[in-house]
Amino acid sequence: MRKIREVLYLRYENGLSSRQVGRTLSISHTAVDELLYRFQASGLSWPLPSDLEDATLEQLLYPPTTPSQELRAPLDMIRIQKELRRKGVTLALLWEEYVAAHGSEPCYGYSQFCHLVRDWKKSLDVSMHQSHKAGEKVFLDFAGPTVKVTRPSSEGDLEAQIFVAVLGASNYVYIEACPSQQARFFIAAVCHTLEFIGGVPEALVPDNLRSAVKTPSRYEAELFLGFEQMAEYYHVAVLPARPRHPKDKPAAEKGVQFVETQVLARIRNRSFFSLSELNKVLRELIADLNHKPFQKMEGTRWSLFLEVDKPALRPLPAQSFAYAEWSKAKVASDYHIQVQSNFYSVAYQLAHRKVDVRLTDHLVEIFFKNERVASHLRVSGRGHYSTLVEHLAPQHKVVRGWSSEKFLADAQLVGPYTRALLQAVLESRPYKEQAYRTCRGMLRLADMYPVERMEAAAKRALAFRILSWRSMKSILEKGLDQVAQDPPVKDVPLIHHGNLRGPSYFAD
Repeated sequence: MRKIREVLYLRYENGLSSRQVGRTLSISHTAVDELLYRFQASGLSWPLPSDLEDATLEQLLYPPTTPSQELRAPLDMIRIQKELRRKGVTLALLWEEYVAAHGSEPCYGYSQFCHLVRDWKKSLDVSMHQSHKAGEKVFLDFAGPTVKVTRPSSEGDLEAQIFVAVLGASNYVYIEACPSQQARFFIAAVCHTLEFIGGVPEALVPDNLRSAVKTPSRYEAELFLGFEQMAEYYHVAVLPARPRHPKDKPAAEKGVQFVETQVLARIRNRSFFSLSELNKVLRELIADLNHKPFQKMEGTRWSLFLEVDKPALRPLPAQSFAYAEWSKAKVASDYHIQVQSNFYSVAYQLAHRKVDVRLTDHLVEIFFKNERVASHLRVSGRGHYSTLVEHLAPQHKVVRGWSSEKFLADAQLVGPYTRALLQAVLESRPYKEQAYRTCRGMLRLADMYPVERMEAAAKRALAFRILSWRSMKSILEKGLDQVAQDPPVKDVPLIHHGNLRGPSYFAD
């Protein structure tokens, strides 16, 4: 029973405002305003007639609405829900279009229209009624379960991490198996997601993964540098979910659940022997999932993606983002920096300066004061040099006291074998500057060991054509310089046998 009499009494007898009446009776002030409006429109006055019953009063103020809902123009809820996912579309606009399309028929009022739409959305599965706009967000996460990949014993088995990406509006899903959750693999999977959907959304919503968020925060989360650079490259915003707030990313939570039950559960008893084999199977299963019909609405994730999300995505750049690792290095006197056991040149004027290094899978870029000063293709192996001619000092001038002549002169003071070894090292490199570090290292060994041992080690190195500082150091540490070299192998007498052809067989 409505609190009609109490509202009227408090308003007209006590003179309370609508808000005061609402607080007193625990109802909204808008409901109080509506009741008072209906009371004034009914023609009644306060005080009420003594013979007016509550049921009659309620019927006078709240008469039954006509026509009945069954006689009103029907609502196409599926179309309404799809339209609400488009940018700028509101319930008010859809109601106006509904009235315009059924102007000759009885239509729902705006309030009833909104009420029916919201009730219909509540009846759907939670994954189907998220209020995400078309092309707005892609949610990123890793599934809890992993998939075992059996590899050769030398490499060891791998527990592959399953990356999951879900578009907010259509719930379109992408998955990929990664070696780990490290930043380089996570960022590569995000790039593959954008290529898979064929466009760029407005925002990426990652969980608080270490490979995405360096320092979680409710207000200003600090992103991992590589992930931040990737976002800048694609001009996409990053909106990390708050820690321990799964409701910030319900689409991702539901998407992960779908992947675990509809994909990972199906392959739980299968064996995989490579990551590529696993990803091939995952691509087939995710295609089935995206084309599986919805249970409570028409269409599939694929059809909804084509209709809603796909047209709203921005185009991809011409090239995919290349993940890079950043580090700092100091330029040596030979104007080379060391990057993962190999050496790369910069202009000789930068000797002894600190530089920033950007390392990709194929490229080494060197920056000084935020300006790129050198670029090299990555060198494989260990101890190799990449030297550009334009970086060399003019006429091979002395660089901070280093020169071939000085190294040979210092080596002569040790002995002739040491000088001959350094001469061989200098001649083994395309540019003599590339050998300066090795020469310097060998001369430092001469300060650590007696001249006799240094000369013996140099003699042994020349005999076996060993031209690296690391090998010379090993000879001295293991005392091989004090071990007599094996005598030359004598000629083995020829064996004459009927089954052996002999050298005469090959003579012209």
